[in-house]
Order: sequence, then C-alpha cells, then structure tokens
Amino acid sequence: MMMMMMMMMMMMMMMMMMMMMMMMLRSILYWT
Repeated sequence: MMMMMMMMMMMMMMMMMMMMMMMMLRSILYWT
C-alpha cells in the first residue's frame, strides 16, 4: 500500500512538472 501511494505521488509530481514545462515553453514561444 505504501509503495503504491509513493508511486502515485511520484507520477503526479512528474505530470505537474511536465505541465509546468509545457506552459513555460508555450509562454516563451508566445513572447518571441
């Protein structure tokens, strides 16, 4: 159970990071 929770948290974090990166890239492209 604990391992599953940890895995889920890690996955969520990864997804958030990816979204942030995409947003940043998009904003940068938008500015240029």
